[in-house]
Amino acid sequence: VLEASARQQERMKGLRPIAELAGDSLRRAVDLTQEADRMLKLAFDSLGVSLRAHDRILKLARTISDIEQSDLVEAEHIAEAVGYRSLDRNLLTL
Repeated sequence: VLEASARQQERMKGLRPIAELAGDSLRRAVDLTQEADRMLKLAFDSLGVSLRAHDRILKLARTISDIEQSDLVEAEHIAEAVGYRSLDRNLLTL
């Protein structure tokens, strides 16, 4: 986790941290593969998540990719983040 944090700090050097970004600023700061971008759009359209949830998924996927030492957010990072988001929704209905 410390390595992922250091990786993120180095990447965002001189810029605001990912956690503080939203909207277009966030989307410009996160590099997605084409497949990851398609998966995120599909999740947004098919699951009916809000823009706020979209941004949370994107931030979480970026963190997951940092933990895995990946320069790009891959489809599997999006899938994992969406899975965690689904868990959150299921817990809220209990």
